[in-house]
Parts: sequence; C-alpha cells; structure tokens
Amino acid sequence: MRVLGFAAVQLCLLVCTSLGAESWLLVRPGMDVASHEAAWRAACHDFILTDNKGKENYLTCSFENGDAATANISPQGIAWWAAYQDASGRPRSEFVSRVLNELAISGPGAACTVYDEAAECWQAGKVRVAIDIEASAGRSFVQMEDRTIFDPDAPVKE
Repeated sequence: MRVLGFAAVQLCLLVCTSLGAESWLLVRPGMDVASHEAAWRAACHDFILTDNKGKENYLTCSFENGDAATANISPQGIAWWAAYQDASGRPRSEFVSRVLNELAISGPGAACTVYDEAAECWQAGKVRVAIDIEASAGRSFVQMEDRTIFDPDAPVKE
C-alpha cells in the first residue's frame, strides 16, 4: 500500500502542476489521453494534440522556460513514445541524474544509438529510455518508448 501511495504522489506531482519545471517529463509511455489531457493542456504554454481518428496521434507541448515535451499516441489513445527536451543548458550529468531519479531507474546505461546518434540507454520494465550523449544546440534530450503498446514498424492489420 505504501508503494502505491508513493506512486500516486509521483504521478500527481508529474501531471497536477501547471509550471513546466514542476511537471517535468510531462508525459510517459503508458499514460492515456482521456485521463491526462486536461493536466497536459494546463501545464503547457503551447499545446497541440492531433485528432487523427483511428490512427496514431501526436502531442507537442512547449513550456515558457523553453523546454518541450512530445509524444506519439497509439490509435487506442495511449502514449507509446515520449520525449523531453531540456533547454536549461545544465551539465549532462545533472540531466541524466534528474531523468533517472524521475523514472526511478538506477544503474549504468548501455551504449546505444538513437536516430544514428550516440546515446545511453536503460531498460525499465517494458520502457526503453535513451538519453543523447551530446546536447544539441544546448538542449539535452531523453526519449522513452514502449513498443508493446504500439509498434510503428509492425505490419498494418487490415
């Protein structure tokens, strides 16, 4: 029961606040649009959610501090891929620490590649977490995906 209560507190801290810095990472794989859209809209300075009925949808959110969150939403309305760009310019080690702490991940990452760029990856249950090795234009980038929710590379079922 104590673990469940802790998880509920973390979830509320993630989506119940209206400031980008407080609602860090905003959206994660497994979150459904129906339960979280209002909180996502409230947290974002600029918010867009496509409405491709029966198809994959896309969420974009920019915060007043320059950070941004994006997500791919399955046809069933569940986030399967999410990313967060941190514009603070903080050292990579601090960014990595903050991401791992937020996602309750420990241990070293493994070398991997994301979109032909070097990254460091962790597996947290079904979710793969990847953090770029080098910041791009002063922005650190983390992406999270759970292809058990939706796999864009799977053959389309007719």
